Order: sequence, then C-alpha cells, then structure tokens
Amino acid sequence: MASACIKVNKRDAQDAKNALIKAGLLDPDRDPMHDGDSVLFPVQDGADATLKKIMRCPFNTIDGACPASQKKRRGNLADLLARELPGELAQCVPRAFNIIGTIAILDIDDQLAPFKEAIARAIREIHPHLTSVFSKQSERAGDFRTSRLDLLWGSDDPVTRHVESGCRFLVDVREAFFDPRLVHEHARAIESIRAACDGTGTSNVADLFCGVGPFIVPLAKDPRISAWAVDLNPRAIELLGENIKENHIDVTRVHSHLMDARTFLERFDLDGGACPREFDAIILNLPRSAHEYLGACKPRTKVGTTLFWYTIAREFFEGKEAPGDDPAAIQERLRGLSVHGDANPVSEACVKGLGAVKALGFSIARITRVKPFSPYRYTYCFELVA
Repeated sequence: MASACIKVNKRDAQDAKNALIKAGLLDPDRDPMHDGDSVLFPVQDGADATLKKIMRCPFNTIDGACPASQKKRRGNLADLLARELPGELAQCVPRAFNIIGTIAILDIDDQLAPFKEAIARAIREIHPHLTSVFSKQSERAGDFRTSRLDLLWGSDDPVTRHVESGCRFLVDVREAFFDPRLVHEHARAIESIRAACDGTGTSNVADLFCGVGPFIVPLAKDPRISAWAVDLNPRAIELLGENIKENHIDVTRVHSHLMDARTFLERFDLDGGACPREFDAIILNLPRSAHEYLGACKPRTKVGTTLFWYTIAREFFEGKEAPGDDPAAIQERLRGLSVHGDANPVSEACVKGLGAVKALGFSIARITRVKPFSPYRYTYCFELVA
C-alpha cells in the first residue's frame, strides 16, 4: 500500500482534491484526514515530480499519516453478500451505487429481489451514516429527469442534505435531478468559468437546466459572477432557492426562472432589465437534447462566450480530454463508428449537435469525457467558443 500524503491548508482542500483526482494521484485505498487547520490527502508513492506541476496551493509531503479507508476495511458489497447469495447470483450484485447525502440509490437485478433486505443491510454496514436505501425502478425520464424509486430500508423521506464543492445542497431524490457522479465535472467547469473572470467587471453566467444548483450555487459564491438559473421543474427551482439561502449567497446576484430554456433565451425583458443580452458562459447540461438549444443560445452570446455543451456519443478518443477539432471532422469520425440498425435517437445527438456547431460558427476549444452513459457510449462536455 502507498504511504505518501500531502498536507494543505483546509481553505485549499477542495482545489487540492480536484487536482489530485484529475491527475489520478489520489490513493483510493486510504482516507483523507483533518489535522487542525490542515487536511491530509493520501497520494500515490513516487508522485513528487507530478505534484509540483499540478498543485496550485502550498503543500508539504509527509509519510504514513492517512489510514486505510473505512470502506476498504469493511469490504465491498459483493464480499459482504457472499455468504447470503447463491454463487450464481454474485455477479448480479451492483458494483456501484449512488450516495446522495444520507440516501443510497442502487439498481437491483430482478433475480436479487428476494435478497433486498440483505442488500440494504450490507450497504448500511459499508455506509453506517445512511438514513435510507432506495432501489431504482426506472431510468431517468421526462422533462424533469427523475426516476421512480422504491424504499428498501429506512425513512421514506426523499429529501437529504448533500455536500459538494464546499456547498450544502438540499436534494429531493424523487422529484429533482441530481447526480453525485458529476462532482468532479461540476468542479472542473466551475473552475474553468472562474478562471475566465478577468477582474474587469462582473461575469454573467446562465445555467439553462440548473436542477438544484450544483453549478450555479458554487459559481454565485464568487462575487465576480452574476448567475441566471433556469429549469422547468418547480421542485428543482424551489430547492435552488433553499440552497441559495443555505449557502448565504447574495440573492441580488442569483436570478432563478421556472420556465423553458428557449423561452428564457428569447426574453430580453427579464428581471427588470437586469438580465444581460449576452452571457459570458452558458451551461447546457441536458445530454440527450441540449444540441436542440444551441441555435437559441447564439443571440445571447458575444465574441468569447463559452458554452458548456453536454452530449452523448460513442467513444471517439482515448483518455479524459482532447483538444478542440473541426466539428465536421468529429462528425465524420462518429459516423464511422455508428452501428448499422441503431435506431436509438441518442446515437445521433452529438452528430446533430456538431452540425449546429458548424452552422452557428462556434469553435470547439476542448472536449472532456465526463462519465459512461451506456455500453460504448459516454457523456461528453464540448467547450464551445462563440
């Protein structure tokens, strides 16, 4: 097991953690720990040279301080269920599940239905802080991107408090979209937008499918940024309002709107004229259909506006990030990877979007592979520049 750790001031902890994760240097087999006003992060041995390149905050390297992770000490779900499941069902045990605050959500194979109580008990052994365990009965669907959930154990209250990017979020796991697996992508995009603030004035940011605010709330904590948040889901907008209060954000710099994104983009009279005609950054995190809104975004851009367009495509490059390229060239590459007879409309989302990117005159600055979507497909973020 690796033994090296780095020590940073707690005010720099989130930035340090993000840098370590992005570089693949955070050791998953050991837990970070607090030491007074400092935080210690376990890193892979032999990472000294790389650390000097990636760390933007002061740090010290020490040895042997961080303990083996609690999760590793307790074992994984398959290990804990090995004694209770027939051997042939072991491969059906979920290898991963979502933890949102004190709520766990997992997919359970139909064959495992008789063992639901044992599965819930094993999850609680790994994560003793949980108050509820839900099983997902449907994929996310509809305009609100929500799933049908059944209670396996604990409280049937779907509202929990989740901590991310140094902010606290109230989340309703039944009625509002929130994906904890996007934590690193949220942090990456937020840092990119913050880094673009040049200090000459306020940067105006719009999040067109904001949910409970995982992009907008951390951004709005920066006094250089004014934010506009848009969503069709009234529950999401309600919780966004609570999260703005929860994080003590100046309400004069956050404007939320319960409306369709196209309607928002077509309106130039909102917020008593405070809403800008042109934004510095626009976030479009609706991977299945965000490409349909690119055209409506064009009139609200200026030279240099960055659009964070999330979409779905087959794997078309290796690694986490790729530099920008000509949209037509990427289109051609994706068409070469298409599967004959694939009628899933998701398969064309990125190809159609790239056509819009070319027609609208946007350039592609960077492409980030965010997370798996389905076999051979990933969610990507294209950073477009007007």
